[in-house]
Amino acid sequence: MTSRISTSRVALLSANPADANPYVALLRAGLASAGIEATLLDNPEADGLPEAARRADIVHLHWLELWGRPPYHSLQHLNRWGLPGRGVRRWLEPALNSPGRFETWRARFLDRFFAALAQYKADGGRLVYTLHNWGQHEGEHERTEQAALDRFLGLVDAVHVHAEYIVPELQARLPKAASPVIRVIPHGNYIGVYPNTISRSEARRDLGITNDSFACLFFGLIRPYKGLEELLPAFAQLADPHALLLIAGQSRPRDYAGQLAAIFADGRVRWHPQFVPANDIQVWMNGADVVVLPYRRITTSGAAMLAWSFGKPVLAPRLPAFVELMDKAPFLGELYDPADPAALTMTLQNIRRRDWSACRPDILRWAAQFNWQRIGREMASLYDQALRGDR
Repeated sequence: MTSRISTSRVALLSANPADANPYVALLRAGLASAGIEATLLDNPEADGLPEAARRADIVHLHWLELWGRPPYHSLQHLNRWGLPGRGVRRWLEPALNSPGRFETWRARFLDRFFAALAQYKADGGRLVYTLHNWGQHEGEHERTEQAALDRFLGLVDAVHVHAEYIVPELQARLPKAASPVIRVIPHGNYIGVYPNTISRSEARRDLGITNDSFACLFFGLIRPYKGLEELLPAFAQLADPHALLLIAGQSRPRDYAGQLAAIFADGRVRWHPQFVPANDIQVWMNGADVVVLPYRRITTSGAAMLAWSFGKPVLAPRLPAFVELMDKAPFLGELYDPADPAALTMTLQNIRRRDWSACRPDILRWAAQFNWQRIGREMASLYDQALRGDR
């Protein structure tokens, strides 16, 4: 029996912007290398299923919790009116973005979306879902989003996860009548995705740090679930004057980084609460000795794969998303017990004792196996299985 996928139409649905997360664009390139031309769609339109997706044989959705999410209604333009405008904004903007209004908008969209998906399935279409997260990272609107996920899992023909540890939880979560194909396909690497030509000394010169400093990097969106409120006091307990903590990325909420900086004042912490352009990622990665990811909860860590793609070790909590990879390859970094209040400080102290620069070739070789050509081939196989209706 020959494969059907090479002649099938695939629509990739993702509302996660490519400049913030290139994952779906890289997947599309991997699929192209496997002979599959996929259409990338980032606008849900009225009922969540764009016209191009309706014509596809396979609709592959990413980040359900972001798809059709109501936009934040900003009234910043009222600031032009001076104090009266700012006063109106402070009163009206929270009302426009209240949880109640969100729930109403979201529920209406999801009803339209699931009706469109049901019709798409009835017409012979196949649904594939990549489970990046179980929901919003901080648990926002959790009841609505968890109900939506359960509803969606009852429709899909196949679910893609990035790690084995997720499979039992997913199987337990599936509605009784649902029996989708479940396939573990690892997260692809970022080798060659971003420029990586600058040396350590050049990066440190650009960052204004000395070569004898031991620099820990927290990189990415600055958000509560990522554990900075644990990392900052743990770092403050280090007596080493040459230890530095670099924090780079956009702050969400906007004033969150400023609040943390005011509470945890430490001259050894360098704050850069701004979006880091693609060309500058190499400066932060190559200037650092280790990347610290003290997440409170995580399903799949693209930030860890980014660090490993630059040959950098990762310091992370002993959570399943990290354990599954790092226990098998100890050169990838260090794990600590998040339930032990002293463990993070102790690991920050101990991590400097190892020559991590010597691990860089091993880290890069390990990361290189997760190339997007491989991911594309494995995803094509999953699509083919979904089209055949295999279970």
